[in-house]
Amino acid sequence: MARCSSGCLGPQQVASFWSAPAGSGKTVLVRSWVEAAGLGDRLGWVSVQRGERDAERLWPAVIDALAGALDVVQRVEPAAGLRGEALVEQLLDDLAALEQPAVLAVDDLHELASADAPAWLEAFLARLPPCLQVVLATREDPRLGLHRLRLAGELTELRTPDLRFSLEETKELLIAAGIALSDGGGAAL
Repeated sequence: MARCSSGCLGPQQVASFWSAPAGSGKTVLVRSWVEAAGLGDRLGWVSVQRGERDAERLWPAVIDALAGALDVVQRVEPAAGLRGEALVEQLLDDLAALEQPAVLAVDDLHELASADAPAWLEAFLARLPPCLQVVLATREDPRLGLHRLRLAGELTELRTPDLRFSLEETKELLIAAGIALSDGGGAAL
């Protein structure tokens, strides 16, 4: 995979998959990571609506979010018969001109209950341009074929154990906040 002109992202950073229960801090962590990377103004953020069953509503939302952050992505007008496959193709064509690093975050992916959505998302992930990193945040693993990205070393996965504080991290946080807790209290927390 080629690098973008700024050398920002390489083949090790194509997609990130963050799966953990509600309240684990996925959303806050994604936003914090994007800000720390200096990409806050080049972030397209999509939150999948509760119980979304229409995959064809996802792609206009993705396009709209990216168009708001990236000048290479053109918005699409809603039209009857507009197919998700065509939207994915158009988005990939637009993103091919991307020369600076950018991030697409799809939050609450577990809410997407469409039969077509996984195939279109897999096709999109398989053809990502080198300057776009996609972060998928979910409470449960969707039926996505992420194995190709895993095998190629292009998928970073964070799961519940990765987001959980260690006892040492808990102590550091409490001390920084000026809170005194016994070792037993810190362990319970």
